[in-house]
Amino acid sequence: MKLILNINDKAMLLTYEQMEAVTSILADSTTVAREYMGGNVPEAERYKTLLVPTDLGELKVSVMDDARYESLKLITKLHNEAKQ
Repeated sequence: MKLILNINDKAMLLTYEQMEAVTSILADSTTVAREYMGGNVPEAERYKTLLVPTDLGELKVSVMDDARYESLKLITKLHNEAKQ
């Protein structure tokens, strides 16, 4: 089984141990975020850039079973061999 972590529309395949390391690092990180301030301010001031604690709940993680992973490995191998 692999865990799929989506970053910038790319699916990264991770082991459970790798995912633990990533979440451990991110748990202590800070995120640069744009926050909406409200309506009765000039347009340039409606959003402020702030530093906020990283919300791990925003991570998009799913599971790839072993059969799917092995089939993708075979497809990739055949594709690479055909290119040679």
